[in-house]
Amino acid sequence: MTLPTDITITERVSRWLAARTTRRSFIGNVGRIGLVATGGALVSQVLSERAEARVCGQSGVSPKCPTYDCFAPSVWGWCWYAGNSSCCADGGLKKICDCCRANHSNVHGYCPEGSNVYCVVESCLEDPRVLKVAVVSHTTQSAAGLAVSRTAAVAGGSVPAVVIAHPSDRLVAALATPVAARLGGVVLTTPLDGIPAEVTAEISRLGAKQVIVVGAGFGAGVVAGFGLIPGVAAVGHLGTNPDVALASIEVARWLVTDGAQPHATVIGAGAEATALAPAAAGFAALRRGVLLVGPDAAGAFRAEVPAMTMTFVGEVAPAAGPADGRITGTDAFDVSRHLGEASMAAEPAAQFPLAIAIAEDTALSSSLVQPGTVTLIHPPDLIDASLRDWLIRERARFTAVHVAAGGRAGLAEARVYVVQSAMNGFSAHLLVGSDGMGLPVIPQPNEEKPMGRARATGPPPTAAKPMSKRTTVKLSAKPTATTRPPASSVPATVLPAAPESPTSPQPTSPTTLSSTLPPTNSVP
Repeated sequence: MTLPTDITITERVSRWLAARTTRRSFIGNVGRIGLVATGGALVSQVLSERAEARVCGQSGVSPKCPTYDCFAPSVWGWCWYAGNSSCCADGGLKKICDCCRANHSNVHGYCPEGSNVYCVVESCLEDPRVLKVAVVSHTTQSAAGLAVSRTAAVAGGSVPAVVIAHPSDRLVAALATPVAARLGGVVLTTPLDGIPAEVTAEISRLGAKQVIVVGAGFGAGVVAGFGLIPGVAAVGHLGTNPDVALASIEVARWLVTDGAQPHATVIGAGAEATALAPAAAGFAALRRGVLLVGPDAAGAFRAEVPAMTMTFVGEVAPAAGPADGRITGTDAFDVSRHLGEASMAAEPAAQFPLAIAIAEDTALSSSLVQPGTVTLIHPPDLIDASLRDWLIRERARFTAVHVAAGGRAGLAEARVYVVQSAMNGFSAHLLVGSDGMGLPVIPQPNEEKPMGRARATGPPPTAAKPMSKRTTVKLSAKPTATTRPPASSVPATVLPAAPESPTSPQPTSPTTLSSTLPPTNSVP
């Protein structure tokens, strides 16, 4: 059967008159009760809202995408606007966009010919099809370490050194980050009893000439094995004392001898310090200093290096000394936020990668941290309003976000959804209303259909002319949502005729897109 090339009368009517109570919406309501009872506040709210079959401004019943990704084999279709201001808490202009898949069993919507709606995304501000800041989720410790190392290395280039840590002990693993910062390298996490093939391959890919192993748990045979990797000319082993405080002094001595700055970040050895270790390690690395574990280690090292200034993090008791500072907070997230703000204040013009780690997930969170990374810590089931608002406020300072995506099914995607919205200006937290509100459906004018051109603010257009198949919209390979035609001041009151479907994307040059649909948005 040949799919229609435009939206039929039947389909337009279905977008208006789809049943208000469906099997999917009933299941969503049941799921909402359980999630609110068991999950974190904001994440549970996100999950329950996204379980609904129909959203404000949507007259059909296509489900919401779990994140703002439209991964292959899916492709982006066009968007439409909610017909009034009831769908966004601040009165913003709501956009709903189709993510489409070939021959999918659903309505055709605003999809390319031959494909149907797979799911929809929505926003109150920027075009929800455009991820200017990539948000990468990580589910295993080895995958996290490898993926982050790829972003830390210069594309097509090399790094002089790789530092190896075992992620099961956050305090010991944290000692590796300042070492990598000093050497201009990256951190890879590995098991204690061998070298995985993917780690060997990554070291070779990075072209590292030196490998430094940190931690007492690695045996001599494993350490020697790194020297057998082609291209590696030198292997060292630091932090070999099984006492983490003494191991931190050992690593600090090596760093100072090698020319590190005379500044120490000091954390305790208890549960709070363990949760904070990735954030403290990132802070120490950004300061180009050392990381010490416990006040005794701080006192002993101060005796060796009297000029050493120190910043005490969290509940660890500070010791007297020159220019000592202290960073505290109400919980691990609050302390990690202050650490990040202090790092960014020291380099006001710089941008950073951001890692969002889970307090209780030791292995995964340890694997996220790299030199130059700002790290935030949050509880396992909760990205709350304070973290979301901080991300919105500081998003211009970050180049990419790496999220620890462990936890119960659905929570990982909910975390990514919240972070994608905050970092890309989608303002999903302002979405309000319910099905039946926000109508009529207002198609986009031709010039607002390409990715990045959706109208961000103002009232919806009063009418939209159908786009001819022969119409071609030239669009930069990296569209932005900063330049838009002026919005009409007259609110729409009737449903315009639906435009023709987007045509299937054709091969294009790297710089322009000749189709009205840009390629699928993806995350590295």
